[in-house]
Amino acid sequence: MSWKRRLRGALDGAARVAGVLAAFERRRGAHPLVLMHHRVLPRALCADYPFPSLVLEAELFEAEVAWLASNFEVLTLEAAFGAARPTARRCCVLTFDDGYADNFELAAPILERHGVRGVFFVATDFVGKRERLWYDRAAQAWRALAVQVRERELARLKLGAHAAVGAAVQALKGLAPAERSASIERWESEASPVDSAQFAPMTPAQVRELASRGHEIGAHSVSHAMLPQCDDAQLERELVESRARLGEWTSARVTSLCYPDGAHDARVVAAARRAGYKLACTTQPPGPESVLEPLALARIDITRERICDLHGRFDPLSLRAELAGFHEVLR
Repeated sequence: MSWKRRLRGALDGAARVAGVLAAFERRRGAHPLVLMHHRVLPRALCADYPFPSLVLEAELFEAEVAWLASNFEVLTLEAAFGAARPTARRCCVLTFDDGYADNFELAAPILERHGVRGVFFVATDFVGKRERLWYDRAAQAWRALAVQVRERELARLKLGAHAAVGAAVQALKGLAPAERSASIERWESEASPVDSAQFAPMTPAQVRELASRGHEIGAHSVSHAMLPQCDDAQLERELVESRARLGEWTSARVTSLCYPDGAHDARVVAAARRAGYKLACTTQPPGPESVLEPLALARIDITRERICDLHGRFDPLSLRAELAGFHEVLR
């Protein structure tokens, strides 16, 4: 990986000097850039996290926010895509998926220290009922399985003998919901006991407080279901009930949505529109000349690997190249 990062850094520098990076930025157009995050944790908790692409160290996130606040107008989705956008400067939106406790404890205070606000997409059963998200349950159980049991499950999922936890969870996404649930329950029944404290959600009171401090609260479904796999009745419930519950918690009108895992199709988009959402985010990156689709907004995935230099330090040029779409050409 180090040689790839070294090469990427050299290409980023050459692209800046040659004006290529500026050309990519112009090609992005004037639409706000929407950035995707999930978790912000202390450095000590990041090393062993089962999904490395979903977590940033608090120090790294603070450096990212400081740079963005100096170079962009950082807005909420509602402000960025509203009819009365307040600025002619380049603007971006920082989003956070799921509703983990660290969003309230670490991410929001960092944003506020730099005078900006974010958008927090909340899965309501995760927060309201404190039901762990299915992929966290799967990852914890997987890591606690005996070697022979894990080998059996790898064969069942048609994965190689040395597949990592991320590959196993990814394979579960392709299963029908009932089969996926049965697999997770089987793993949990055969796993040694686990401590789930690192996967704790926010509380409804914390969601309410974030809204009162100027952050935008958006829906992320009820159960973090893969929405295209839902029948019509469940799809309506996932979208309507989550929006209503968040409205009760915040006493505010909820108009934004993030499709869990970014999964959506024409039926899901139509259901989101009927449920009253005005804006909805995917996990797809913007194209070179992104066309604004309010219910299928593209997002730029911000990961440690994409914004750090060879030594793991925040690299403003890497972030700039990521936002410009230059790294999409290199991947």
